[in-house]
Amino acid sequence: MKLNTKLYLLILMILTFTCLSHAQQNTNGWFWVNGQAQANNLNWVKIIDPTHYYAVGENGTFMKSSDGGDTWKINSQAGVPDNSFGAGASYRLNTAWFFDANTGIVAGQSAYNENIKIRRTTNGGETFSSIDLGASTGSPRINDIHFINSTTGFLCGSSNVKVFKTTNAGLNWTAMSNLPVTAYNFNCIYAINENNIIIGTESSGLYRNILRTTNGGATWIEQTLPGSVIVSFKDIIFQNANTGFICGNSVATNPNYFASTTDGGANWTEAVFPNKQNGLYDLRFKGAKVYALGASFTSYFTSSDLGVTWDSVYFNDPSNLNQPYLWFVYAFDINSNNEIVVGMNGKVNVSYDGGSTWRNKNYSVGNNDITFYSVYAQPGTNNVWAGGGGGRIVRSTNNGTNWTLTQTSNSFAYYELEMVNSQTGYAAGGNLSAGVGYCVKTTNGGVTWTNLPITTPTTPIYGVNFINANTGWIFGGYPFGSPGVIAKTTNGGASWFDQGIPGFTNVISNGEFTDANTGYCYSGTNLWKSTNGGTNWTLMTTRPVGQNYTEIQTFPNNTIFVSGGRKIFKSSNGGLNWDSVSVPATQDVIFNMDWIDLYNGTVVGVQGYTAKTRDGGLTWTERNTGTSTVPGVSMANKDTVYTVCDRNVWGAIFRLYDVSTSTNLNLTIGIQGFWNGSAQITDTVTCHLRNSVSPYNVVEVSKAVLNSSGNAVFTFNSAPSGSYYLEITHRNSLETWSGSPIAITAGGSVSYNFTTAASQAFGNNMILKSGRYCDYSGDVNQDGLVDLTDVVIINNAASVFTTGYVVQDVNGDNLVDLSDLIVTLNNASVFVSKLTP
Repeated sequence: MKLNTKLYLLILMILTFTCLSHAQQNTNGWFWVNGQAQANNLNWVKIIDPTHYYAVGENGTFMKSSDGGDTWKINSQAGVPDNSFGAGASYRLNTAWFFDANTGIVAGQSAYNENIKIRRTTNGGETFSSIDLGASTGSPRINDIHFINSTTGFLCGSSNVKVFKTTNAGLNWTAMSNLPVTAYNFNCIYAINENNIIIGTESSGLYRNILRTTNGGATWIEQTLPGSVIVSFKDIIFQNANTGFICGNSVATNPNYFASTTDGGANWTEAVFPNKQNGLYDLRFKGAKVYALGASFTSYFTSSDLGVTWDSVYFNDPSNLNQPYLWFVYAFDINSNNEIVVGMNGKVNVSYDGGSTWRNKNYSVGNNDITFYSVYAQPGTNNVWAGGGGGRIVRSTNNGTNWTLTQTSNSFAYYELEMVNSQTGYAAGGNLSAGVGYCVKTTNGGVTWTNLPITTPTTPIYGVNFINANTGWIFGGYPFGSPGVIAKTTNGGASWFDQGIPGFTNVISNGEFTDANTGYCYSGTNLWKSTNGGTNWTLMTTRPVGQNYTEIQTFPNNTIFVSGGRKIFKSSNGGLNWDSVSVPATQDVIFNMDWIDLYNGTVVGVQGYTAKTRDGGLTWTERNTGTSTVPGVSMANKDTVYTVCDRNVWGAIFRLYDVSTSTNLNLTIGIQGFWNGSAQITDTVTCHLRNSVSPYNVVEVSKAVLNSSGNAVFTFNSAPSGSYYLEITHRNSLETWSGSPIAITAGGSVSYNFTTAASQAFGNNMILKSGRYCDYSGDVNQDGLVDLTDVVIINNAASVFTTGYVVQDVNGDNLVDLSDLIVTLNNASVFVSKLTP
């Protein structure tokens, strides 16, 4: 019985550990479902106490653990904001200093040609504010911070930062003067006390120098340390006022360097390090031992005799197959028996027994040695697939909690992946430089993938689109001089035939078909349409001009979305007319988009930029993944989105779960004077939600702009679930109510079309004009009826040639004239008035 109990407890502990170690979340809502805890390089780490572990790294990453390193919370906007694209990104963090678990400073790169800044938190990294250190040129970067007590500290950085001092815990900083004229970049700083300060320089291929002062910076001594290689110093640490150590690496050949002093830095002795494979990056003390990190990918080294002899401690955890591959480690910390090592690709290893045993805390299927280009989440299921470099595809059947990797027979990227159902799907890719292109197919949910016999295997394929398991298209080509690739299959990829556009010699970037006949494709500023399954293509002359398109998506009923720059363009009539909305970014950022319906969409792009809308693009919620560019996006539903990163950050797949209680009401409304039979002039309309029983009180009000098809999304943030009458008002139209109460669910989405029948309005109170039912126009004084008073108001405005956006302009042409008068007079003659319950 005891044995069974112990076995049960062991299994329970393993399961608990597995769940906890993978349960981290970015404060902006994006969750790393691969590359956990996150995959940016980590440059600094600190064990604040046995519970709180903090780390900082690339792309403004701040990591916080409140359970001894088991789970991590990510703040990817902790660095100085990078406003290059208005994308919510932040610059890399190199170093930090924490006074306690709540208050600390993080620092790294600042914006180009802007003031030097550091960031400060008083709530354990939940939020950060900026502290300005003064003007700079170029890209200033801070490399190290050191405090001698709770108030007095120093920092150093690049040659346009140099050295600063604070005496009030980092709230204000003063540049230290009298430094040598040599344009040193300063990598590390250590203050024995306020007078004795030592700074290690970056070699720039020239130096092995430190700077030292014994009088608080009044004068500085330049010293060249002993040795034969040129060294960039990475860390300095002192055991007491006399005994200290310095480490670094050679930029040219990357052997490490280690030296010690026993007289406060006046003289140094180089020690022979046991492993010359890689540079040294970090130093720590524990008791009489100095600890050095960086020479090995799997071990750190200790010495108790000034570096004469060394022991090694193996910190690798070979039991975790899903961790970043063995590569550089940049920082570590020791606090009693608790130890942590961090480094490239977000590697995190911890020990709770003084280094005797170690656990890796990452979950990185594929070992973070590939980037991902495409992702597909199957709506209504827990299935997700992602296409990566090196011919690899990963799949998950539980929303990204766990992943399985498949190595296909190809060697390059998969730029697009699309599943027709849970078992059958296609992925396309290749490589421009190698002259390779391919399309693969799975019939077992992505367990295996088979190459298909496409007609252009030497041309990269960038897009794939299937309308069912058998019929689909691929798109690709070379940038210049070769025909763009469009090929079609009707037998699940067993055979293909070309459908290229005659005379066009450039990449066909991608395309999408609504059904077997109607489809669209694009290249640069060109947009084509086919109405016969791709046999012929016609360049659309009504396309939005001046845009390089980045993605296209189609819906039934002739609805098309295309993206480009900062804009989303939408057509509800097959491309004859277009409306556009802009994302809030300040520059062109959009790489890709996905819409789960006509109102819920997500765009992704440059510098980790993402924006999500619930109202067709009228409003957006911006977030940043804290990575480089994210090119792929897929919405599983209106709340759940996946994206991937294809450069600079390895193994990154993200999930956003974004529940909202806002209700979207998708309305189509006709306005008599504004509708010409093919398009409606856009204008603002107000929708009032009214209780379904007398006295029909207003519950909430929302305004929206009707597009040229009369469509708009009205968002209600506080209305509870229930049935409501819809009251529609417009600046010069008659108040119109829905024919009956409409049931809505808080957080849901409801559609209602007033234009399809007179009965859609209470009392059938609409007029049929050119095929659609419309609200009566002419109630310019909004008194609930169209009468002689309205006619007189319009006549007076017309007599003085009134122009512009005025209520008297009943037909929306910005001119008050006889045409406005006729519409109003006709309605007044039949005594049109509002009808309400």
